[in-house]
Amino acid sequence: MPDQPSLKRVLDLLVAERAAKAQETKILDDARAEIRPLAAHLLNDLREEVLEAGNSGNIDLILGIEKRLLADELEHSDAAGAHRTSIENSLRDITAAQAMLPEVRDPSAYQNVDRLHNVEKRRDLKGTVPLDDARQFLKSHIDRIKLTVRAFGHGDTTDPRKRLLIVRRGNMSTALVLYTQLQCQALGLPRPGRTRSRELDIER
Repeated sequence: MPDQPSLKRVLDLLVAERAAKAQETKILDDARAEIRPLAAHLLNDLREEVLEAGNSGNIDLILGIEKRLLADELEHSDAAGAHRTSIENSLRDITAAQAMLPEVRDPSAYQNVDRLHNVEKRRDLKGTVPLDDARQFLKSHIDRIKLTVRAFGHGDTTDPRKRLLIVRRGNMSTALVLYTQLQCQALGLPRPGRTRSRELDIER
């Protein structure tokens, strides 16, 4: 289960940052400059919490926080059309990914998953592991976040929203490695390399 104190801290920061943004839209133009640094500071604090979750090696926590960030994105963004549909699909798919965790931790149950993915197009890593719901979500979500990061442009390295997205992308990459380890363990395959703490790489 996600680590509740850390997840609560993420939720608190989300609420505080949204409140600051709401306040920014209501105050006079000459006072907005005082609010923007607060919103940026809260986003930076949120980024640190999300980064810490990624470095924890706890896939339940990583996915739990990402799901909450997606829900917040859907609730508070002005996304419409294809963008909104993309967020909704990601929320649906991350729920399916979380549902795979009990199965991949149960070797006998995951053997059945492996048998259901016995055709080439439903395999990954040169056919060694199933391309199940969790792997599909993680790989597609990494690509989705990459595209969103690119929309900021390569020259912008200070925007706190972009920096948070980069950490989220790194967390999904970490979760993919952790999930691969669980798959290999369930199937009796050699374990891939372990994850390590990540430094922010703004232009990666």
